Amino acid sequence: MRILLLSDDFLPRVGGVSHMMDRLAASFIRAGASCAVGAPRLPGPIPERPYPIFWEDRQRGEGRFNRPRRARAFIEGAIEEFKPERLLLGTQFYYAPACLALGRERGIPVGLYTHGMELRRALVEPARPLKSMVARLVGLRTFRDQALHNVAEADFLFANSHYTAGLVRSAGGRVETLVTGCGIDRATLEREVELTPDPDPGLRARRRAELGLGERKTVGFLGRVVPSKNLGGLVEAMARLPEVQLLVAGNGPELPRVQERIAELELGERIRLVGQIDDETKWRYLRCMDVLCLPSIEMPDGPVEGFGIAILEALAAGASVVAGRSGGMADAVANGEAGLLADPHDPDDLARCIGRLIDEPDLARGCVEEGRRRIANQFNWEAIGERVLAHLGEAPQRDSQPAP
Repeated sequence: MRILLLSDDFLPRVGGVSHMMDRLAASFIRAGASCAVGAPRLPGPIPERPYPIFWEDRQRGEGRFNRPRRARAFIEGAIEEFKPERLLLGTQFYYAPACLALGRERGIPVGLYTHGMELRRALVEPARPLKSMVARLVGLRTFRDQALHNVAEADFLFANSHYTAGLVRSAGGRVETLVTGCGIDRATLEREVELTPDPDPGLRARRRAELGLGERKTVGFLGRVVPSKNLGGLVEAMARLPEVQLLVAGNGPELPRVQERIAELELGERIRLVGQIDDETKWRYLRCMDVLCLPSIEMPDGPVEGFGIAILEALAAGASVVAGRSGGMADAVANGEAGLLADPHDPDDLARCIGRLIDEPDLARGCVEEGRRRIANQFNWEAIGERVLAHLGEAPQRDSQPAP
């Protein structure tokens, strides 16, 4: 099968969707399919990839009215050169209108990946009939209308979690949604299991000493410091865990506010802010953490954690996990079997769950073992790529009547 994967969010941009699209394309190649990626050219180097890339060069300051025409011309060129049998949209918006239209015109089935936040934002945005009408008069759609149209028009739908699949149903998806989860490479899991065959607290303490992180038990946080990630809630929980330190890897617009609260609570001695880190450093930190905590919340305007790849990375490295009971993170921790779910709005509950995993090593070990088993069987890119390919190989289920 020949697949053209189109994603507005792609390398060298750092983030979960960009990483997912890269690993998905690579998994298609490993499974024996032919895959090419179409994406905007962004500043920064990327390593050599196992698949060809069609780069779109965009003009600085390009007006919104020119985007559909330019996107269509770009996709048409990629189709002519690569001759795909399937089109797969990795993201919802920039390429979606042209891709869905071209798929219809040329008889190429189109798949759409959904990640959670974009659909939730569309669903919480109130319908504005007048705004929708004006947008259509100039050949455009509102954010909400475009998201609902994309879901209704796709031949194949994919979701990163059961939570996201529920959003697809609410948005009017007309075909079955395949829930794929997210993953890490099998080779990465094998490497981490070899380095940490048993999640031994003593081994993590020695690793912390080697990194100059001190002797305290360590909770980690990985991610952008934005409101939906709720680092502030984790800081409040740390005030209830006087013997524990917090290691924060990430930057973002909420960081100054979080730093102010750290100072107010006089927690500076126990909270280390290390900023943005590279991949190698990330894994070194994960191997010395006792617990990774992702206390993400669902924001009123849409942002939500669709899955949480960092959860899988922590479990692979031998760290147990506390996740907020929100979005799609329940899938990543198997509803509490591979980690603990806490109320992310309640610092007492976050502290209680973190304390349990630190004080009960058998519980933490059991969660890590279950998490690693699930990664080996389900949440790895090789297995995910095979499931996506099998689904794309089926006959399209969508009816022939276009969505409005």
